[in-house]
Amino acid sequence: MSNAARQAGIAGLCATVLGVAAMVVGGSPPDPTSTIDLLRTYVHAERTSILAAAAIYQLMIPFLLVFAAGLARVAAGANGEASALAWGGLAGNVGLQAVAVAGMIPFVGAAWRGADDAIIRAAYDGNLLGLYALTAGFSLASVVPVTIAGIMTKILPRWIAVFAFVLAAANLGELVGLVFYDGPMALGAAAGLVAIPAWMAWAAAVSVVLVRRARRKPS
Repeated sequence: MSNAARQAGIAGLCATVLGVAAMVVGGSPPDPTSTIDLLRTYVHAERTSILAAAAIYQLMIPFLLVFAAGLARVAAGANGEASALAWGGLAGNVGLQAVAVAGMIPFVGAAWRGADDAIIRAAYDGNLLGLYALTAGFSLASVVPVTIAGIMTKILPRWIAVFAFVLAAANLGELVGLVFYDGPMALGAAAGLVAIPAWMAWAAAVSVVLVRRARRKPS
């Protein structure tokens, strides 16, 4: 399984680098309850950054899926003793990316072509929901089950669970954001500022573990 571990680890590191690049290029988006004047200014002034971040995100997805598939393969165990948990993590990852991209499409379209105020507001809300509250369950599913599987089969060290715990707590915070109609918690945005970096940190840590493991074991 060392080849699968190596491939997953390298892909995960590539995905992490691209994910961080997308966040840096995209910058800091406005608060979910910002005025429409601020949102309009943001979409027009940051049009290039929004489109570039979306393009980088698309480049990240193939690496992310290879990482998730490879991790599921090795975390399932030699005899498949943790296969349900491991492959559940892959399914969670696929769902996470699908919903995030679906939420992104209207907002990227509005930035690309321009739109009236009502469309900008609706597209921006949909984008935040796809990033935060409405992907919280998929985010949790993409990390927690496969982390448990990896620890069970001794593919991953126990300390990786710290990242999974922080992410799970942030995901719950994102869900709570659905009941807020104003302030930074609205739509789970504040918790999402913790959840996304926590997910990236988990992926980077797991990737390093997999690459190091592959170096220690023959193919």
